[in-house]
Amino acid sequence: MESTAHETVALSHLPTGARLLFRSRNEWRAAAIAEFNENKVSIHVASPSGRTYRIYRPIDSLLIFDGRFFRLTGENPPPDKADFTTYDSRW
Repeated sequence: MESTAHETVALSHLPTGARLLFRSRNEWRAAAIAEFNENKVSIHVASPSGRTYRIYRPIDSLLIFDGRFFRLTGENPPPDKADFTTYDSRW
């Protein structure tokens, strides 16, 4: 049985290249930290089409660590990762 306790960590505590899950409008997507600036973090997010796009978040944004994954969510995080997006099946 999985524990329901979650830990929160600031985005600034992860190194460049760290992997995390990003919540888009309707699904979870794989992402990686690309660059740290003075007050923001650049994150590359993978899209189902095979391309990537860049988002920026404040350096003090909170991540949820559930024991396996770091998750970056908006104000109303969904309860689970059931709607994780499907990528190209060749990979």
